Amino acid sequence: MYIPELECSRFFDHIEPLQIGFEYWYITANGSITMQIENKFITDQNYTTTGTTTTGLVVNELLFYPHIVTFQPDYTRTGFAGFLVSVFPENEIWFTMNYDTAHTTIDFNRTSATEDRSWAPGQARTLTINSTSQFPGIFYCQYFSFAGDLLPMTSTSSPTTSMSGSTGMTTNTTVVSTTTVGTTTSGACSMSLWIVFVSIVYIFC
Repeated sequence: MYIPELECSRFFDHIEPLQIGFEYWYITANGSITMQIENKFITDQNYTTTGTTTTGLVVNELLFYPHIVTFQPDYTRTGFAGFLVSVFPENEIWFTMNYDTAHTTIDFNRTSATEDRSWAPGQARTLTINSTSQFPGIFYCQYFSFAGDLLPMTSTSSPTTSMSGSTGMTTNTTVVSTTTVGTTTSGACSMSLWIVFVSIVYIFC
């Protein structure tokens, strides 16, 4: 995913298990892929991620129930989180990413969108997906949360920043001050990065 304001790349070496209910699908990626495939269903209405820096996917085709993804943030570090959605709704559906004391929402009311996105400089706490109907239509939502550099021993405040395409409505709030204890680190980008997904690029039904 390309965001013009960001200036470096990020590959996720940790990917949440993918559960895709299509008869066939495929993944495109740069480089080799290793995966384990199982023929079973696990409910993902309330899902907790298995890593702090991670990315995953929620797909809906027919019957829908509200989804909640709970992240595992590391509050001693900076972070970056958001989601990428393609939506073909038959009823209203909205996606909300919750941060420590902030949230960003994109709402779709029977208006299709391809690769709409929302992001903010902060690690995510939860992602909620809800609709006015049990048959909202087809959507693909890829979420991500990234832990960056250790925070200094000072309190800082930064506004929530988000982006959305012309088809989505975005609501922004503000991230409040946070005090943490950290030392130093090197090598990782903190707030300036490109997000490059090697897990799911396109999925077609």
